[in-house]
Amino acid sequence: MAPWDILVEQPLYGLLAFTLVCAVILHLAMRNPPVEKNFDPSSAFESLMEDEGGWGGEADDKEKKSFPTAAAADSVPRDVVPDPTTVPSAQHQVAESFRDEKGQETMKVKLIGRPAPSPKPPSADGSFQIGDRVILKGLVGAKELNGRHGVISGLRDKNTQRYQVDMDLLRFEKPSVSVKEGNMEKEPSIPPEMEEKRCLASNAVLEERDSRSAAFTLTMMHKMSANTLKGEKNATKLSAFSWTFWTTPDGQGVYPSLCKCIKEDLLKLHGAEKMDMQINPVNPEGAYKYVQDAQVDLRAVKGWAARNHGEFWIMGVTSEGTYLIPCNNTRAVYLVLGLRVPLGIQLAAKSPRPPKFRLTLLPWYGRIFHDFAITTTTASGKVEMASPELTKKLMNSIKLAEEQGRVIERFAQLEVPGGSSEGIPFPQQCPPQKGPTPRTQTAAPVNQPPIQQEPASEAELKLMDNVVDFEPFTLVNESGGPSTPEEKLGVWNFIRRGRTEKENPLHECMVINANGQGLGNYKIEGVEPTTIEILKTMLGIAAKAGKRPSIIGVDDPKCAARLQFLFKETRGTRVVPINVRVQTQNPQQQPPNHSQAVAPQEPASEVEHKLMLNVVKIDAFTLRNIPAQQHTPQEKMGVWNFIRKGETEEENPSHEGVIVNANGQSIGNFTTEGVQPTAAEILKAMLGIAIRAGKRPAIMGIDDPKCAARLQFLFKGSKGTIILPINVTRKKGPPPKE
Repeated sequence: MAPWDILVEQPLYGLLAFTLVCAVILHLAMRNPPVEKNFDPSSAFESLMEDEGGWGGEADDKEKKSFPTAAAADSVPRDVVPDPTTVPSAQHQVAESFRDEKGQETMKVKLIGRPAPSPKPPSADGSFQIGDRVILKGLVGAKELNGRHGVISGLRDKNTQRYQVDMDLLRFEKPSVSVKEGNMEKEPSIPPEMEEKRCLASNAVLEERDSRSAAFTLTMMHKMSANTLKGEKNATKLSAFSWTFWTTPDGQGVYPSLCKCIKEDLLKLHGAEKMDMQINPVNPEGAYKYVQDAQVDLRAVKGWAARNHGEFWIMGVTSEGTYLIPCNNTRAVYLVLGLRVPLGIQLAAKSPRPPKFRLTLLPWYGRIFHDFAITTTTASGKVEMASPELTKKLMNSIKLAEEQGRVIERFAQLEVPGGSSEGIPFPQQCPPQKGPTPRTQTAAPVNQPPIQQEPASEAELKLMDNVVDFEPFTLVNESGGPSTPEEKLGVWNFIRRGRTEKENPLHECMVINANGQGLGNYKIEGVEPTTIEILKTMLGIAAKAGKRPSIIGVDDPKCAARLQFLFKETRGTRVVPINVRVQTQNPQQQPPNHSQAVAPQEPASEVEHKLMLNVVKIDAFTLRNIPAQQHTPQEKMGVWNFIRKGETEEENPSHEGVIVNANGQSIGNFTTEGVQPTAAEILKAMLGIAIRAGKRPAIMGIDDPKCAARLQFLFKGSKGTIILPINVTRKKGPPPKE
């Protein structure tokens, strides 16, 4: 008798067998996959970049096996998704916490519906309310934000009369700004015709035609970058190169080349019919034409200048996308679509709590999707996860953003009438250095590690609001120093008459501009000044002069660091710490500072002139106008310190010197004819390194004051490079043996 005959003739056996099979299936479905400790982004997205198969059906089932989290993706019923309109907001949940068979808390990701946003309450104060989309305008202290789009996330503050606005495009350290009502206007509504053309999406991924088109475009972009980088295969490096050089000031860059390749070169090589099959073998008709049109459509590839780079917490998955929360603004929430697999399932299905990843968000016909390149935020490749407390906070952020209608699911600036097509620069990031840092007997580099600062106090915010209302003094070279008496009027040095109680018992201070003129006096409570005391004094002088300073010199390092933090997002004014030698026997004497006029210089010699002509032909490293402590390792590569191995014949008989960047890396050596270097010798050494690097330095540190003054004179009309004298403490070795 066959086994199945027994089941037919004995129903009890059949029932038991059926129960056993169901139990096994249920056990397998409830198994908790282990947490993935390390993440390889290149392997995770390799199949997407090289895909030529189908996006659905049997081909799709085969392709899914190449994804590291395919098991998690297959365990979710993607064909059965709740209707968003039938899910009450009270039951809104993107992930649920439960215990696995080992008793460990983990997070189950599942597709759910989104709750409808609550109706906006009437505004009790001001013309705007939470959830309103706005465009910034008329800003003076932060002109670069004019025209940017964002959403109001907080009611108007009664004290400052400002609204909190979360920017759509993340801005380095400050993705949210506080703005007055007069500096905002409501964002126009998206026209109905644009809404009708919005691409389709389901189950948290782009519709097949759009998904294939976007993936094909990204693949071609990576292949072009790989060709430029001589066969580079790392997806992260390829994306970084592509976004850094997406467009260039001369009209060139990756984007124009990509358009030409897809619209013209591929057509000549393969023809439209073959390209249709390559892009979409399942539904080939019109596939190539759709990709061609996307290259010149502002809502798609042409609008990729308006992209978002940053570190995000990967949250739960809804039927309309994956929730992402920026690490530097946990109040903001993005809804992002995947290409074939939802991002939340791809990255978060095996994590017990929300993981953190670095990625790029891109627009696509009224939606947001992500670039192939996704990296961890640690040098070891280990995935960071949110703490249980932070997880609860992130979940509440999603719930609140949904209720207030603040979830960002499209870059509306590309669709509304008169919207901005501008983006933000790609943040340069250097890979972790392998091996020990070369040791050099030098002083600390120009850039120092950042000092952790507390958020601005209410008093500091009020004073800053009043200060930035004044226009700054004009400074032609914003990254350099003043070169004319008019520019030196805007350099204000805040100097104490002594640094100790003995030297300055009355706690008196003075303000001097770079022309040596006294602007005012003030007193402080203790020996060290506070930011409040400096800002109050500055505001009083600014009210009389009608302008705020372009450079603020502060002789107290701690106070200078605090002011750098407060002014870091303010264009037109920067803060620098200064070293002052106070002569107590003559308190009226004005101490020297970095802004004083240099000694008279002879005109440039023929050799200096020729060297300068060659130097300025090379573009300088980019250096943001922010405190030096906040510069990235990539920016620090543009800070070159020229340091002698000794200041005397006895210390340095061979007249040797070393060139070190602000990362502490040695980038070259030089020799001088005498003990003191000449400007020509420094320029020759710099030119050799600049030719190899393809860029000249943004900052040059010179350990000889006379040579530094000469180079400041030669570079005074050149933009992009500034010269700073530096003090070096050399470690003397043991005395020579007799």
